Amino acid sequence: MITDAETNFVYFSGLLKEKPKYQDFNNRLMDVLKKHSISYSYLPGTRDIWCRDYMPVQVERE
Repeated sequence: MITDAETNFVYFSGLLKEKPKYQDFNNRLMDVLKKHSISYSYLPGTRDIWCRDYMPVQVERE
């Protein structure tokens, strides 16, 4: 199993940057990620901001 310490990328719902009610939070979060050199991207077309509802979890190395 891949642990949190072994990951190098974070995905977020595109709604975080698209919806005005999340933009302040999104900007602050992205500043923190950039400060710590953590790579990230947005997933387009999600219906919710919660990744557990649309994002698979890797449970094996391959």
